[in-house]
Amino acid sequence: MADPDSSSPASERAARDAFCLQTIAAGQGTATADACLRELIGRYQRLFIGHCLRNSQSLADAEDIVQRVWMKIYRNAGSFRANASPSTWMSTILRHALIDHARRPGHEVELTEEIERSMEVTGADDGSGGMPGGQREALNACIDGAFSVFAKAHLERADALRKVECDDWPIRDLAEYLGRTEAATRQYLTECRKKFRPFLERCRELLDPQVSW
Repeated sequence: MADPDSSSPASERAARDAFCLQTIAAGQGTATADACLRELIGRYQRLFIGHCLRNSQSLADAEDIVQRVWMKIYRNAGSFRANASPSTWMSTILRHALIDHARRPGHEVELTEEIERSMEVTGADDGSGGMPGGQREALNACIDGAFSVFAKAHLERADALRKVECDDWPIRDLAEYLGRTEAATRQYLTECRKKFRPFLERCRELLDPQVSW
């Protein structure tokens, strides 16, 4: 897998994004993969936060959504295909996170196109460097531990979050499982995430200060 060269800023950025996603997929947990994740965060973090702020109620909600988006990008990088558009692939993950949070039906297509256009033309900074492998392992262990404590205190809420965040259940499937409407299920997940957030406070010191929690 070679680090690609391209002929224009947009195509060069797309090629670099694809290279980073492939590197993350090939070497999760390694310093190189973490450096590539940090590069993508540096390039798109502010853009993602900005889109979330337009479609969520608060900065805290936006940060929560983007945190989950980066976790999904890191964990699911292996599903990215080299012939696909990196901006389309990442914007789809962001779109799904926003749809889960949104209160406005029928907003999905407009939102996807807006995100993709911005990602393709963005002049965001090229981040570099990365979270050291040991720090990444410590952060993952801290998050896992925090979730275990949360699950003991809020078993049903933890189960709902696990199904959506780890098992990739669609909202409609979770709604059917919970016996709720889709709107009520989205509201319930928002409440679950707010309940979980204080359990993550002990992990904050392990994060890069430039990465929003």
